[in-house]
Amino acid sequence: MKTSITSLTLIFALLSLSQLVAAQKSSFTPEHEFRLGIGAYPLAESLGYLYHNNGYMTSFGYGNAALNDYEYISAQNYTGPKKFTGSISAGYTFNVLRWLSVGATFTYAGGSSKVYDRITDQQKIKYNDNHFYLMPVIRFNYFSRPLIRLYSQIGVGLSYVSYKSQENNVTTVTYTEKGLAAQVTLFGVSVGKQLFGFAEFLGTGVQGSLVVGIGYKFNTKNR
Repeated sequence: MKTSITSLTLIFALLSLSQLVAAQKSSFTPEHEFRLGIGAYPLAESLGYLYHNNGYMTSFGYGNAALNDYEYISAQNYTGPKKFTGSISAGYTFNVLRWLSVGATFTYAGGSSKVYDRITDQQKIKYNDNHFYLMPVIRFNYFSRPLIRLYSQIGVGLSYVSYKSQENNVTTVTYTEKGLAAQVTLFGVSVGKQLFGFAEFLGTGVQGSLVVGIGYKFNTKNR
């Protein structure tokens, strides 16, 4: 009798567990997600203007020996402040599982600098560079609730960079380069249901060490 009761209890527990697992699976609905963000302190932007072996330090598509005098300051010339757009990104992901999302991001970052005559303060040379990155991404959601999601993600893809210098409003040098792009984010958080805000910290790569933005997610059942 005691053995029968124990067996029935075990069977009931297994049935309850299987029902709980099934309920958890059925409660998840795959979602589409779109994001717009802007990042600060991109790795490529930070390293791209350092000299290395008579040229730029190459990192994620940066590198141009043709513009070695970008930061050169002589007795006749001085450089103005460098201007950066930051890393502006747009992305799409599909939440395949509660803990896994896959998709792609497109990122743009631009910069410019000017060289002036020390005597007349007139602009002599202007430098521009435009950086484009396309990366497939994988996001790991280690805490996922309807309102809050914590995650880490990684993206690896391609970069396209164009450089241009103008002297007296005449283009003197143009240069393009293709390479690899990457972004690793150790900690990210999104808050909100369909319309949400997000912030990503402890990152490194072409999007930056700090990325903030907004997004919108939906599933086909809600459309």
